[in-house]
Amino acid sequence: MCMIIVKEKGVAIPEKMNDYIDYSYTSNNDGMGIALWKKDSNFVLIKKDFKKLKKLKRFIKNNVDKEDALVIHLRLASAGNKSFVNRHPFSLEVKKLNKLECKTSMAVAHNGTFTDLRSFDSKFSDTYIFVKEILSDPVIKNNLKRKSIKQLLEKFIGHSRIVILDYNGDCIYFGNWKEEDGLKFSNSGYKKREYNFQHYSPYEYYLPTHFSTNYLDKKSVKEPYFCERCGKYDKLEYINGEWLCELCRNLKKSEESVGRYYFCERCGKYGKLEYIEKYGKWLCEDCKKWKANTKKEDKKWTCEFCQEKTENLYFLEGLYMCKKCYDYFNKEVK
Repeated sequence: MCMIIVKEKGVAIPEKMNDYIDYSYTSNNDGMGIALWKKDSNFVLIKKDFKKLKKLKRFIKNNVDKEDALVIHLRLASAGNKSFVNRHPFSLEVKKLNKLECKTSMAVAHNGTFTDLRSFDSKFSDTYIFVKEILSDPVIKNNLKRKSIKQLLEKFIGHSRIVILDYNGDCIYFGNWKEEDGLKFSNSGYKKREYNFQHYSPYEYYLPTHFSTNYLDKKSVKEPYFCERCGKYDKLEYINGEWLCELCRNLKKSEESVGRYYFCERCGKYGKLEYIEKYGKWLCEDCKKWKANTKKEDKKWTCEFCQEKTENLYFLEGLYMCKKCYDYFNKEVK
């Protein structure tokens, strides 16, 4: 489903901004990013290397003023994997499409699904393909305000919502948007939800029964609402300096029992490892067999992101990549 929150230039950030973000994140926690236009600048800053919600909110608090324009995107993956590559917003400059942080002339965020571009066996989302193959075409990109182009795009996107932030700080909207507190929202997921566990409707949101309807509003609750590792909205427990959900608590225990090298040093897969002195690496079962059966001339693998040949692959959020790409996508905002 996803959620887009837009603050246009000249609009002050409302007091309830963090609440809007928190409510939105409960159902859209597969990746987050922003596009920011600062007053008197001639570019849009795209930043989508946030791993924790609190860092996103801190960045907004410290860097966004009334005169600035801001687009926030919280993703719910429906096509493509959950890797950093598929996070919004996207630059409309193709050479910057894969950047986690960049300055660009135009940025786009999308809420919805392009059925004709959706492929269940693709690691790239329908929005990624739409931006790369259609929207970034100079004929379309440079004429977005023309009536004919707008009509064609409105017809193509159907019930989706799209916002494009340009280097002048202006926003171009497609689809139907909601407005509250001076902000624009791509759907009503930013509101406090009422839950009904007595019957099922595909149009209602549900959470596990241990959550009360006003859980997010209880200021007396000391622990945070979201796991500090995976960002999942869940019942948390404080373990060695971190508030963790049940899954991450179990993972932490497994990490401590296995030791330092709990991710394979060739493919990055989590599992039981063995140190192979011949290669000087901690390897999983599959990689031990691969190393034993691979000839020297066959050692080069292909990075799924940059397509460059590499001897070692690293696994991160659904993609096998070279060390250079792994380090780039694994960095975190401080």
